[in-house]
Amino acid sequence: MNLLYEIRRAFFAEVAQTLGPISDSKQIVLTHLLPDRPELLDAFNAVCPIALVIGIPYSTVPDVLAEVRKKYAVATPTLSELLTPQFMADLVGTTLSANPGSRLSVMEIGGYFAPALNSIKRRFGDQVVGFVEDTQNGHVRYEAARPLPYPVISVARSTLKEGEDTLVGPACYFSADKLMRQLGVLLAPRRSLVVGYGKVGRGTAHALSKNYCPTSVYDVNPIRNCVAQGDGMLIPNRQEALRNADVIFGCTGVTSIAGEDFETLNDGCFLISCSSKNIEFDLATLDGPDYQKENLIPNADRYTSHKSGKKIYLLGRGTPVNFIDGAVFGPALSLVQAELILASHAIHSSLVSGELSEISVNDRKVIAGIWQTRFIDGESGSFPFFLSD
Repeated sequence: MNLLYEIRRAFFAEVAQTLGPISDSKQIVLTHLLPDRPELLDAFNAVCPIALVIGIPYSTVPDVLAEVRKKYAVATPTLSELLTPQFMADLVGTTLSANPGSRLSVMEIGGYFAPALNSIKRRFGDQVVGFVEDTQNGHVRYEAARPLPYPVISVARSTLKEGEDTLVGPACYFSADKLMRQLGVLLAPRRSLVVGYGKVGRGTAHALSKNYCPTSVYDVNPIRNCVAQGDGMLIPNRQEALRNADVIFGCTGVTSIAGEDFETLNDGCFLISCSSKNIEFDLATLDGPDYQKENLIPNADRYTSHKSGKKIYLLGRGTPVNFIDGAVFGPALSLVQAELILASHAIHSSLVSGELSEISVNDRKVIAGIWQTRFIDGESGSFPFFLSD
């Protein structure tokens, strides 16, 4: 039983009701199909009818997929297909053909549509309204696609997302520790390296240090390294950081370990992604002829170098390890999801192409006020469902 279910449904319904429905438009929603998703999809649908749900393959729970299919058309592409611009543009075309006379917006997680924007514009023009992006990794992909042919609203750097991002680190620690224990290895005493010291990296580093892991940090931005040092983390140079780590958590949102880096790693090093998709580590090299791959248990593979005999352990197939256990749950996630509902509505009135825009501070204050009323007991300052019998 999910104790948050009824509160979340009421919260999302209130947010959607304050916005009202969009007429003559439909939307594609590309998302994780996790247990918290059905009530969120219903709120999206109340704002703008859903024409298609696209499930991200590494975060699709079969029971949730079956439930969502009862209400919505659902596509379940492979990760390779999601990373193919032609495939993504064709999905837009198929959806428009199935909904003649409707305009179409896209709400997504991960920037999968970003490389296809120009193709979509050439083929479908103003039939497509715009795009909404949730994640930092996706935000970067849309930045790389500038000048943008459509309006794009991003919540990736919203202040409402700070609570969720902070929780990603502890969630990744939990899932990594759980997997390593299944292999007979304890995470706690091992030397850990966090690559990338943004919000997720910072949360990961603090989760590690609080659980008695000697923790180092490396970021390409020296300012972030200075912040990490001020937080009590070690900040060796990159080569030393890679050479001395027993466990590496990739938190950059781009490829952080690639090519000859693998031969630099400590023998027996574990690689763990806290990013998105499967891009944090250079899987093409690991799956190439220079390494022998062996599956040990579900979500744990060992790669042995033919050159040096070194062994590297990859958890979660290089995709975000926290999704093995359902990613991040709780009230903080509901807060940023409500901003996505608002963005899904707002994209239909946006007239700005070529730039990434955000929801206004005042609109975020409204969402935060509704959230506090719904989720927080005014007397105790805690979540009321924890207090019930």
